[in-house]
Amino acid sequence: MVALPEYSKDLRSLEDTKRGEKWARRALEAEAAIVAGAMNGTRNTTLNNAAFKLGRKVGAGYLQAAEVEAALMEAAQRSGLAQEDGPEAVRATIRSGLEAGKAEPEHPQDRHDHRPAPRGPTIIQPAPARDLDMVPFDDDAPNLDDANLIEGVIPDEGLGAMFGKPGCGKTFVALDLAFAIAGAADEWRDKYVEHGAVMYFGMEGGRKFANRIHAYKMERGRAPYFYRSNANLNLRSNQQDAEAVIAEAKKIAAFGVPVRMIVVDTLSRALAGGNENGPEDMGAFVAICEHIRKAVGCFLLVVHHSGKDEARGMRGHTSLLGAVDTELELKAGDGGRLMTVTKQRDGEDGEQFGYMLRSVLIGSSTTRGKPITSCVVEPTEAKSAAPRLGSAQRVALEALRQFIEDEGKACPSGTGWPEAGSRRIVEIADFLQFLSDKLTNDKADDRRRSAKRCFDALIEKGLVQTNEGSAWIV
Repeated sequence: MVALPEYSKDLRSLEDTKRGEKWARRALEAEAAIVAGAMNGTRNTTLNNAAFKLGRKVGAGYLQAAEVEAALMEAAQRSGLAQEDGPEAVRATIRSGLEAGKAEPEHPQDRHDHRPAPRGPTIIQPAPARDLDMVPFDDDAPNLDDANLIEGVIPDEGLGAMFGKPGCGKTFVALDLAFAIAGAADEWRDKYVEHGAVMYFGMEGGRKFANRIHAYKMERGRAPYFYRSNANLNLRSNQQDAEAVIAEAKKIAAFGVPVRMIVVDTLSRALAGGNENGPEDMGAFVAICEHIRKAVGCFLLVVHHSGKDEARGMRGHTSLLGAVDTELELKAGDGGRLMTVTKQRDGEDGEQFGYMLRSVLIGSSTTRGKPITSCVVEPTEAKSAAPRLGSAQRVALEALRQFIEDEGKACPSGTGWPEAGSRRIVEIADFLQFLSDKLTNDKADDRRRSAKRCFDALIEKGLVQTNEGSAWIV
């Protein structure tokens, strides 16, 4: 006789089980996004915390350990941790967190805001085994598809972010890219363009958003596959809004031209009151955006703001940076404004495009006859004002400023030194120890290697100079 499995006396209804699985699935997507966006020095701790939290849901029966391990391994590869520590060390961290979490099972009803589902008959069904679609080594073939919507700038699929300070023309640049894809041009800055429908959600433009479209129409002509909406979306906690976007994309595709790009302008509005700096809210936003773009089969571009310190990149939690495939930064350069491709997951980053905003008269007001204007984007040859730094390098530069302020001494005169007294210098060995102590890698050797890599990058980018074992900021 085959022994029957032992079940808990507190049997869950089928409705509770389904609700728990959906809850756990959202948590898996959110935690994976957080791990992918973790900063250097915090990656291993972030990974272990995520594995523990998800292990609790594995222990409760809502997730399978194998799928959690696979999702977290992929996220660790995207963050760079797997390449830095090695896949076996990362796998050991994941499994350690999972085992610890499984010992403390978690259910949705454990939360203070849980609302129990109506009780029905007790039905327990084993979860069906997933088909993981394993591909043998010899069956793998190279993927030679280099399809882009705009060559080297906008991929044909994925998640992207465009960011910059207020007033830098983010919406105008996003529209310029969108119009080209929507059929207005066969090339953008000498880059080939693949046409398709574009859905643009301009949530900050108000009633005058149409003026920006009309200015482009007057100066450049039609973009026949462009569709806009001023509807406010909640892409943090409202799955119905996500499904509405997907449904509209299907309606547009029914006319014969599939949607190739969706623009969400801006993240702040679409977060619908959520906390940009909170991993849960930003992780939920990323998960919904990923759901939309996968369902539609398009590229989804989020328009966002830079933080108070422009050198630190996008505002808010780093899970967004880890999740995006493409990042476009807008800022002032030496000869005007500049768009830089600061991240391109499957291509080369670093390409730059200068631009300016040219005013266009579109008519006169109906009340006082006052001229009404908007702008179009014009290309320029602007040059970058400063080298682009990665997140870890920004931390290192800020740490060097702090260390010089606390421990620096006046530089001497002579060959290889700046003008006497013009800079404060510190001993390189002392600073590397200081930076290593600020990092949070588990192993001291890892911290020292990370500190040295960041310091060398600052030298390579011309931000730091050295002489006779001392360093200073240029």
